[in-house]
Amino acid sequence: HVSDCSHSNRHRMKVIVSGAGVAGPTVAFFLAQSGHDVVLVERAASFRDGGYIIDFWGHGVEVAKKLGVWEDVQARALTVDELTLVDENNARVGGFPFAAVREAIEFCSLPRGDLARVVFERTCKLPNVKVLFGTSITEIQDATLGQWEAPESAGGAVRVTLSSGEVMEVDLVVGADGLHSNVRRLTFPPVAECTNHAQADKPHFCAQPLMPLGLVVAAATVPSFGVESGTNAYSSYAEPGRSVSWYKYEDGHAVLLFVFVDESLQEVPSELEDKRALLASFFEGVGGGGAEALRCALECDELYVDGVAQTRLSQWHRGRTVLVGDACACPSLLAGEGTSLGMLEGYVLAGEIAELGVQRLDEAIGNYERILIEHTAKQQVSAAGNAGMFAPKTWLGLKLRNWGSRLLGIGFIQRWILGSMLSSDLSLKEYAFAPPSGNPSEEECAQGAVGEELSRAESDSAPSSA
Repeated sequence: HVSDCSHSNRHRMKVIVSGAGVAGPTVAFFLAQSGHDVVLVERAASFRDGGYIIDFWGHGVEVAKKLGVWEDVQARALTVDELTLVDENNARVGGFPFAAVREAIEFCSLPRGDLARVVFERTCKLPNVKVLFGTSITEIQDATLGQWEAPESAGGAVRVTLSSGEVMEVDLVVGADGLHSNVRRLTFPPVAECTNHAQADKPHFCAQPLMPLGLVVAAATVPSFGVESGTNAYSSYAEPGRSVSWYKYEDGHAVLLFVFVDESLQEVPSELEDKRALLASFFEGVGGGGAEALRCALECDELYVDGVAQTRLSQWHRGRTVLVGDACACPSLLAGEGTSLGMLEGYVLAGEIAELGVQRLDEAIGNYERILIEHTAKQQVSAAGNAGMFAPKTWLGLKLRNWGSRLLGIGFIQRWILGSMLSSDLSLKEYAFAPPSGNPSEEECAQGAVGEELSRAESDSAPSSA
């Protein structure tokens, strides 16, 4: 419960954020900067590192600077000088350098988990953020939707039950729990009540608004990898309908990414042995560096496997529950900037709340959607057209891809394509994140539950303990 000291001041909210990836800690940081008390819950037992390599640029870099973590992100960046497409003999058949990209924009490549850790640790330093690992939301009851009658003494309009059995009363629930969002499932109508299923041109409003793109992705980090790679190169080998990519570190360990075409997969396996069996079946007999990559991946104790899909929603909130990141607008890994979009969404949501104030919370959420839904929809349409670049279905398609990639090494062509990629219809809005005047002072709360709660949060959420 929010203490009387905090609840009596309606400029200050209690917010629960589900998901400690990138978007969740981002929105938690800016809400906390505005003076709100934030509880960040994550179903994993501890922070999850690793993940496949992402390209980080665009609005995400701008938000990272406002978080104060851009220099830390750059310090973790990999030295990737070019994309190299190779054949079965590991000979170069295509690719292009990244020099022109770095000259045009602030850009870096790094494992997604490294970016997530930098943002997470920055957020955990704030005293009004509390982190609960091994915890998920099991029920959401919203008084604004008539799902429960909140007494005047309630700590917020939404009653949330956690997997631990604890019941919290909060002002706002933020679902930042990814493509298969649990918060979305609990809050939005089931598929049977939707007017249409997800289609490329028809975003909709239900619990499972996923548009499969006909691909499956797997990723693994391996301690050693026997294929030689060019210096500072991200390498990729492909056959019709499947591709394997890798980045090899100086110490020999490598990050592997598998992409394959499967338009009939109904359910992604959750058990390690089933993941291994799926990967082995689709890459049986793979040649080139793919054979070594498959051998190494099948020996891993951790293997990420998921369908490549987009989240298409016509509305990102219901009552006092609002979604950010992949939970509401996943563009898929084909977009190249999905993580940046998640950070942008977290920043804009918290910013609109900071600008309009708690008394105009519904209007702030509406503004958040108005600013971003159309922008993210354009990114999704563009990303859906990139499937053939990741896993061409025919040998002819592969040859055309390789030939086209070599054209990107020509300066004026690369600059022309970069210009179209970097053009954006959205300018990042400036917000003032500061606790509103009139909030109770630390001295006033020292005797009450807020001071006690924040003291616990500071010790519980320090980076060392997290």
